[in-house]
Amino acid sequence: MIGVNILGILNIVFGRIIIALGSYFQANNHQEVLGQITRPILNRIIDKLPAARS
Repeated sequence: MIGVNILGILNIVFGRIIIALGSYFQANNHQEVLGQITRPILNRIIDKLPAARS
């Protein structure tokens, strides 16, 4: 249960970071932000992770 709580907190923290960067880059979606802050291969990996868990 502790691990679930830690992952929930990390999800909130990183979500807020992406939102802040989206505001900074004036992005319309998360792909634009990830495109600015990561390399293309890492961008694809990050974007596919939530789909793999569903």
